[in-house]
Amino acid sequence: MANIFRQAISWLYTTFAVSILGTWTLLILGGVGLTAVDSDPGLLPLIAFPSLLTFLVAKLIVAASPPANARNATTAAAGGDNLATWLATADYGSPHGALVLFLFSVTWLLHLARVVFALFLVVLMGAFFVFASSLDAADKEETEAGGEGLFSDDGARKNFTTALAEFEEKAGIGLGDYLVDNPWVVFQVVAALWGMMNLLLMYITVYAFGALRKVLTTPLEAWARAGQEPPIAKPGR
Repeated sequence: MANIFRQAISWLYTTFAVSILGTWTLLILGGVGLTAVDSDPGLLPLIAFPSLLTFLVAKLIVAASPPANARNATTAAAGGDNLATWLATADYGSPHGALVLFLFSVTWLLHLARVVFALFLVVLMGAFFVFASSLDAADKEETEAGGEGLFSDDGARKNFTTALAEFEEKAGIGLGDYLVDNPWVVFQVVAALWGMMNLLLMYITVYAFGALRKVLTTPLEAWARAGQEPPIAKPGR
């Protein structure tokens, strides 16, 4: 019974980890695609997104592996035979790997912080646009019903409608009608995207702190003999 319970917990943990890592991988893959089509993406996105995608794919492969295979892969990674496990566990035991992971983590954090802030601005802009579209629709309904409308001044109503139309024209699509008809769908999608990117940001922050602690607490002797096999003591005669 206890063995079945442990297997169920392990299966649930694996499913949860694979789902989260898979979602992050798809999001970063989308970021790689946007970077590829950008005419001038900059150096930071060119480094951050492809390297983060490689790291997440490696973590996903290790997380999706059965427990027995994962243990064998970890053992093989010590000899450099498993690339995915080596990438996913670069900070395990090796100060050089921890240093590389820390440097990449700083790069990822710098770019993801900009992405999260941009998504936050999109959430705020979307909330304002939904509110403005709702006001415009309510004003039109009340005016058509013979009421005074929400705007007492015709000039203010005209300026508001013109500004809304100009925003839709610059955006390239009629966001107003869609957001009014499906306000919660848009909000949930954007909020979920923002939440997943925040989780990824915290996940990488934890890795960065762990790698930094490994770098700072590793003795100099370990840095010197990293990658060398420890001497095997021979039994005395």
